[in-house]
Amino acid sequence: MTKRGMFSPETVALRRSLVMVMLVAAGGTLGYIHTEGWGVWDALFFTLVTITTVGYSDQGLSERGQQFTVLVMLVGIGTLTYAAGQIIHAVMRAQYDRRRRMERHLKLVRDHFLICGLGQIGMVVAQCLEERGMPFVVVDTDPAHIENAMDRGWLGVKGSGTDEAVLTQAGLFRARGIVVLTGSDTENIVVALTARQLRDDVDIIARVERSDSVAKMRHAGASRVISPGRVGAERIADALTRPTLVAMLDPPGEETCPLRLGEVPIERGSGLAGAQLKTWGMAHPAVSVVGIRTPEGTRTRPRSDERLREGDVLLVAGTRADLEALVSAAA
Repeated sequence: MTKRGMFSPETVALRRSLVMVMLVAAGGTLGYIHTEGWGVWDALFFTLVTITTVGYSDQGLSERGQQFTVLVMLVGIGTLTYAAGQIIHAVMRAQYDRRRRMERHLKLVRDHFLICGLGQIGMVVAQCLEERGMPFVVVDTDPAHIENAMDRGWLGVKGSGTDEAVLTQAGLFRARGIVVLTGSDTENIVVALTARQLRDDVDIIARVERSDSVAKMRHAGASRVISPGRVGAERIADALTRPTLVAMLDPPGEETCPLRLGEVPIERGSGLAGAQLKTWGMAHPAVSVVGIRTPEGTRTRPRSDERLREGDVLLVAGTRADLEALVSAAA
C-alpha cells in the first residue's frame, strides 16, 4: 500500500472505527468475566452477540449481568453506528475530493488528446499515449469505464461526446486532437460532427465498422477515418502474402514491434534546423529517413544535401529508443 493509501481519509476512518469496536468488545469481555465469572470465549461470544443485536439468549444472566448488558448494548450500538457513519463519510469525502482534483486538472490540461469511447480499442490507444508521455482525457458514458480510468490516474469525463458541454469540459478548445472510438458508427459520426462544429481546426481521427459509413464520417468532418476490421484483415493478408516483411516488422513472440515509424517536427529553435540530411544521418546512423513533409508537400527519399528548415517534419524509421533519442536531439 502506498503512503497516500495508508493515510487516506477512508483508511484512517476504517482503522479508527476498528479500534473503537475492538475496545468495546474487549471491555465487554472483561466485564462479563468479572460479573458472571465466565471464560474468555463465552464472555467474548456474548459480547459480540449483544453488540450486533443478534441476541441468541440471555445465557442465564444475573441481575448485575443484565445491568452490564444494557450498558454494552447502548455503547456497542452507538459505537457501530458511529463507525459506520465515519466510514461512509470518509468514502464520500474521498470521492468528492477526487472529483474536485479531476475538475482542477481538466481546467489545466492542454495540448492533449480526447478519447471518446474507452472500449477495447480506446483502452489500447490510451495505454499507448500514456507510454509515450502524451496527455489525454477519456470521455465515456459508462461510469465503470470512467472509474477505471481514474483508478489508473487518467483524466476522465462521464458523458457522451455528442454533448457539446461534455467536449468543452474535456478541454476540446485546448486539445491537439480527438479520437472517436465508440462502438456505434452512428454515434461516432455525431461526435465527429459535434467536434467539427465546435472547432474547425481540430484533428479528428474516427473509427468506423461499416464501409458505407466512411463517406458519412468524412462528410461529418473527420480528418482521418480508420476501420479496425479492415486494418486487421489487411494485416492478416500481409502475413500470408508477405511473411518476410511482416516477420521483420512484427517478429513472433514480440509484444511490440521493434521497428517503428515516427515523425520528428523541426520546430523553432530546434537543433536540427539548418542541418543537412547527410550530416544528420551521420549523427543518427540507426535511423532511416522515409520521407519529409515541407510546406510544399510530402516527398519520399529526400536528397542528402537538402537542409532542414523550421516547420519541416521528418518521417523516419528505427527502434523506439533511437526515435526517442532523435526527438530529444531535435528539441
